[in-house]
Amino acid sequence: MLVSPEKYNCALYCRLSNEDELDGESNSIKNQRDILERYAKENNLNVYGVYIDDGFSGTNFDRPDFQRMIKDIENKKVNMVIVKDTSRLGRDYIEFGNYIERIFPQNQIRVVCILENYDSEIDNGVADTLPFRAVMNDMYAKETSKKIKATKRKNAEQGLFMGRYAPFGYDKDPNDKHKLIINEECAKIVRKIFDLYLAENSALQITYILEEEKIPTPSQMMKMDKQSTRWYREVICRILQNEIYIGNMVQCKKRKINYKLKKSIDLPKEEWIIVENTHEPIIDKEKFYAVQEIIKSRDLVVCKECGKKMSTTVDSRGNHTRYLRCSSYASAPKFHICTPHIMNYNKLENAIISEIQNICKQYLDKNKIKEIVDIQNREIELELSNKKDKEKTIREIKVLEVQIDNIYEDKLKKVISEVDFARMYNKKITERDKKQEHLKELENATFDKKIVDYEKIMAEFLKKDNITSYMLTSLIEKIEIDNDKQVTICYKFSPLNNVLS
Repeated sequence: MLVSPEKYNCALYCRLSNEDELDGESNSIKNQRDILERYAKENNLNVYGVYIDDGFSGTNFDRPDFQRMIKDIENKKVNMVIVKDTSRLGRDYIEFGNYIERIFPQNQIRVVCILENYDSEIDNGVADTLPFRAVMNDMYAKETSKKIKATKRKNAEQGLFMGRYAPFGYDKDPNDKHKLIINEECAKIVRKIFDLYLAENSALQITYILEEEKIPTPSQMMKMDKQSTRWYREVICRILQNEIYIGNMVQCKKRKINYKLKKSIDLPKEEWIIVENTHEPIIDKEKFYAVQEIIKSRDLVVCKECGKKMSTTVDSRGNHTRYLRCSSYASAPKFHICTPHIMNYNKLENAIISEIQNICKQYLDKNKIKEIVDIQNREIELELSNKKDKEKTIREIKVLEVQIDNIYEDKLKKVISEVDFARMYNKKITERDKKQEHLKELENATFDKKIVDYEKIMAEFLKKDNITSYMLTSLIEKIEIDNDKQVTICYKFSPLNNVLS
């Protein structure tokens, strides 16, 4: 029994995180609370409050109820903290030590960890072991974090949805939280955004249209805690570029710096995990890839000298004439990184369209265009074939690695002789190495291209009123403007590049 229990106002603190749930019922909030309330009752202690952080990692002390408890301590409402064990306070040994050695003593707080028989007011030798316990708790958090990360990655590779919230336009399947089903009400908004963009509206213009029509935002539709009535350009851009809407599961786009920090860093696209055809699409692939081509067209015109895109500006004299200028120069004109390369936007656009129409007229001979289309489409079909070959090779390498492991285990168990082991092992290693070499040859292939009907696009180009950004980017790789304002159009297939004189 504690001496003079009447002088204490106690805080009973409970914490449970996803990693703690791996231990089962023993760490449940109910179990913790029962232990703490029983201890308080047995020792005739006054309980000022019960503080619960359910679903918060012990590696971070910025937890809502923990911070509420600290405020009550600072306001002299609490002078004793009781927890089930040290890991409930936290698993970061540096922060744990800071609270135990500095913050709690400075505020004259008595700390009790029941299961470890630790009481800051009693010198029974347990305090000497706390630093070691703290390090062990930290190591446990690190190892658990690794296991959870490995499990999430494995599930992502299998195409299972691992997010906390379903992407806008979808819901989690009530029968399986790792599967997505279409939320038709939200999906209508997604389709509208794609249609508006295909109608030559910019992402910023789309935000104005949606707000004017009072269309609810994703946070409103998904009933999140913080709801915004404003549509943002960045949200529109993310929706327009997200392959989730064509039925592909796209995950692992970010990586946490380490298990103690919430901050994440963006990963390059080649490191994302993308699994195709895992759920019903909201947008068909033809429309989605048409939008991607329009997005690319925003960067179609570049400075020949520095390679940076030409940005758009408006005449400051009030006549609203649009001009293009080098973005390197525009960002820091005083440093002379590049020169302005200023061009009248409308005049350039008309000149380019006129030039392309001349090209199209020359190549719209049935036999010639068929030859161009056949060459282009054979290249694309080859890339698609390479993709299937790559996926098959990866599977074969995994099978061979399992076979190699099994052979080694058979040797250790003495199921096979040393001679047979050497023969079988070397054979499988040789097979695997050949497959890995073949895989390296396929690594640089790109697979997201579509077979393009260039004849149709060229025919449309001859009708000036029907020209779209998609048509431009279907035919043009880039447009370069040099310091002398000379324009070079680089087409996507070589036969057209030979036409310009």
